[in-house]
Amino acid sequence: MSHAGIGDWIAAQYDLGVPFLQQVPREYADFLLLNAQIREYDAGEIILQGGVDGEFFCVLQSGCATICGQILPDGHYSALATLESGSCFGETSIL
Repeated sequence: MSHAGIGDWIAAQYDLGVPFLQQVPREYADFLLLNAQIREYDAGEIILQGGVDGEFFCVLQSGCATICGQILPDGHYSALATLESGSCFGETSIL
């Protein structure tokens, strides 16, 4: 999706009742739309890390993300959950 389309995509997710966004009053959702940035991540790249203060929250536009337990030095980890398109995470970073 193009950068110009992110606002339309988030607005559509809001209208579909995506769990986090449906709890946000529309005027605040509009603020999020105006301040949204698209960022692409490579497979296996860490987006947010436990124990480190985050500075943003994410809406997964496409693909999936795995929430992991502790990542061991050898790269092994336990998968706690898988997030799908439309999922929001890291919202406590902005509260």
